[in-house]
Amino acid sequence: MALAVIGGVLVLLASQVATERLSRVGDYAQDDNLVLILPGENSQNMANAKRVKPEYTAVPAYVYDDPDRGGPGVFETRFEWSADQPEPALLLAYFRRLDAIELNGNPVAMQNLRNQSLFGSWRPTAVLFERAHLRNGENILRITDPGRSRKVLAPFKIAPADSAEAAAFAGEFFELHLALAVTGIMLFVALFCAFLNWPRAEKLQIRCFILLLALWSVRNAMGFDLFSDLPGPWDVFVAYWIGFLLAAGYAAYCFAWAGKGGRWIAAAWISVALAILLTIVVGHESRGEAFEISYLVESLLIPAFVLIAIAIAARGELQSGAARPVQLLLIVGAGAALAVDALDERFDISLGFIDPQPMIYYATPRHGLLLALGVLGAMIFHQVRARRLSEDLAGELNAQLAVRTAELSDAHEREKLFVRHEALNEERQRIMRDMHDGLGSQLMSMLLAARRGKAEPAKVAEGLQQVVDEMRLMIDSMDSLGENLTAAFSSFRGRLQPRIEDAGFTLVWNDHTAGALPTYRARTTLQIFRIMQEAVVNALKHSNGTTIAVTVQDDPSDPAGLHVTVDDDGPGFAPRRKGVDSGGYGLENMRARARSIGARIDFGQSPSGGGRVALSVPAANSDTMPSRAD
Repeated sequence: MALAVIGGVLVLLASQVATERLSRVGDYAQDDNLVLILPGENSQNMANAKRVKPEYTAVPAYVYDDPDRGGPGVFETRFEWSADQPEPALLLAYFRRLDAIELNGNPVAMQNLRNQSLFGSWRPTAVLFERAHLRNGENILRITDPGRSRKVLAPFKIAPADSAEAAAFAGEFFELHLALAVTGIMLFVALFCAFLNWPRAEKLQIRCFILLLALWSVRNAMGFDLFSDLPGPWDVFVAYWIGFLLAAGYAAYCFAWAGKGGRWIAAAWISVALAILLTIVVGHESRGEAFEISYLVESLLIPAFVLIAIAIAARGELQSGAARPVQLLLIVGAGAALAVDALDERFDISLGFIDPQPMIYYATPRHGLLLALGVLGAMIFHQVRARRLSEDLAGELNAQLAVRTAELSDAHEREKLFVRHEALNEERQRIMRDMHDGLGSQLMSMLLAARRGKAEPAKVAEGLQQVVDEMRLMIDSMDSLGENLTAAFSSFRGRLQPRIEDAGFTLVWNDHTAGALPTYRARTTLQIFRIMQEAVVNALKHSNGTTIAVTVQDDPSDPAGLHVTVDDDGPGFAPRRKGVDSGGYGLENMRARARSIGARIDFGQSPSGGGRVALSVPAANSDTMPSRAD
């Protein structure tokens, strides 16, 4: 983490040194002949005006702080020239709003110096001299600075015009053309990020990044005099407000990058809004007051933003395991550039061991380019790596899933075989139990009666008939497995009707169902048939009636279920019919069978006054529950 912070500062220093060496072409040696003429009561009489030596500061610049705030000062120097030499020119290391330039008392054309931006032009500037104004021998050059309390002149030298123009062209390339290219690239990166589909967790960070690049581009555009036509003091306000907004955008991006929520970001923008409001309230009356308050706020607000933002970013990166050192390095370098921008004039920040090297942010727009391309590249790299890891993980999971699916398929097949085996065993045991309890009991009773000589033909015939009915019922229930109840009831009706008619009864079969009946399991179907058979047999034995009606319909309480009633036209249920009949199939048996399949059975009175057995089988007992409309 410390290496990333140190690396960010080194990026700033390297960029600054390279910029100064490439853009400020030439060796600007200190001019010992330079003096500053302070304005007096008669500003036209330069010969008798007060002359002082300006200080050559580390900015570098010739500076004089006038305690009397007497008005514009005139820097004067002398140089030698002969007619056999190339025409000379004034080469300024950079330009900061000059009022006038005179050569031997003649005004020098200022067309290329007019309409400069509020902060001047931070690139070499060549001022050409007319040959008619030059003298053989000593020439006097005077440069008027508009400052009242502080007079400033950039380092300069008198050089051949060709060399001066070449230096100015080189400086213009690095400071204007390159800055324009950098701005275009930053805007392209912003648009590129805007149209990419980023993960949801990174969208806030990307929005802040896009806004930061847009504000940085506007900050670079200040070098193209976009705001020079604004009336005062608004030209001052706008120039400084752009710096405030850029610092807030930088802080917002750092907060989002570190994973902080919207509250931190909102606090940054609210602080900038209050700073802008303060500058308007205090400095709206004059351009000078606008400068003073804006300069003060810039010196306090922007460094504070940078320090807080870098601290939050470094802490967030430390908590995340230092996974993004390159991005942190670029963030620190960009923040250091913003802080230098706000403090360079107040503290004359410079690298004293390089001639000295001034720290001027205006000459370093490439920090925005480094931040744009570096952060974008780092984010794309992390996205690609995350995607590869995701693909590798997906491949591994798919392989594991295939193995697990094969295991589950094998287990499912084994489970199916086990369930089928258990079902067969259960069905086998059920059939054996039914044969033992039903057929076996009946046959054993007749066998004992025959051995004792008490077998009456009529009772034997009735018993054998019950055994045959029971066997047919069991066969029908097994044959009906997988069929619907409509076919099963048809078979059941065909077997019972001859017996009912032989007993002197009339069978009335009513089917009031609206469609296909549900398909029940074989055990459930068998129990339904046995309950119906016992109800019919009881009616034949004990009802003393002439008609048996079987009604099949939808269950009113469960429309998807089945409701079956067996009615007779006898006198109804008598006390003698509430017990268990001689065949072992009584009302209690029917209740037990109904409970075994989760059905409800009721014994009551039919509409004709006879007995009724009502059976309701819920749809939950069916294998399928088709709609009655199907």
